[in-house]
Amino acid sequence: MTIQPVFVADPLDETYQTTPTADTINQAVEAAPQEEKDVHKALAGMFEAREKITLVDELLSSFFGPTKRYGVLLDNLAAVRKLAGKSPEHRAAFFRIASNPNLEDDLQKEVKRIIVDL
Repeated sequence: MTIQPVFVADPLDETYQTTPTADTINQAVEAAPQEEKDVHKALAGMFEAREKITLVDELLSSFFGPTKRYGVLLDNLAAVRKLAGKSPEHRAAFFRIASNPNLEDDLQKEVKRIIVDL
């Protein structure tokens, strides 16, 4: 019988009891509170939209208003910020994700920037 690690005991916890690793990430996602799943989905959408932005999008958006791709990014960013303030459980999920040392540095910095506004 394998003992399953406890990642989050209470949805209001701002740190993981057991930090998810590459080997345990699937278990952590399955066991995550719904609010954390919401946050992961919103962040994934925002990061995906950001990856599609080109230098041309940035330049055109600066002079003529948001391009379609830049508009999608702005919509995703607004959704992430709204979700961050939706409930204490969502706020705690952002803090948990930002505190995970196994998260890629640039992603961790981005999540920390979002929670600075909380």
